[in-house]
Amino acid sequence: VVRIGVALNPSLALINHSCDPNYARVVRGREVLAFATRKILEGEEILDVYSGTFLKSNIECRQEVHTRYNFACQCQACQEGWPTENLLPKNIYKKHTKKEISDNVAKKIDNSFKGVTKTSWQGGVDSLTAASKLTNILATSVVRQPHWLVAQSEDLLHRALWDLRSEERSCR
Repeated sequence: VVRIGVALNPSLALINHSCDPNYARVVRGREVLAFATRKILEGEEILDVYSGTFLKSNIECRQEVHTRYNFACQCQACQEGWPTENLLPKNIYKKHTKKEISDNVAKKIDNSFKGVTKTSWQGGVDSLTAASKLTNILATSVVRQPHWLVAQSEDLLHRALWDLRSEERSCR
């Protein structure tokens, strides 16, 4: 027997892979809390990550994991060779959006994302407020991937939901 994974969960196994997932989960023992990390349109596939995301792992490292799990990734990040987070844009301009917007609107979007990714904001709000604000920003985002501010916001949402789940369990 060759060990290639760390868990067996038939329900979660139905969710396909992307190096840029639109879904994340918080696992606590036998319970799993799943949530969207950005707006998922009707008919759009829910995508999990089996390897590192494109943000943290370069394509060679991800392909090594994909080979071990016996599949070839065909996600947009792999197909287009998206860079890791250290090479992503850190400011939002009109060219980073999915639709035509004014410079003024782009600046407002940039400020919204920068506001929630600041360490000072993160430390000054509770997990529920953070999750609510991040969910709203990500659900209405017109910023094209890959972008550092969007990725950071998705990661912060994941952490806020993890914290909420921890808080909920400690109150039982």
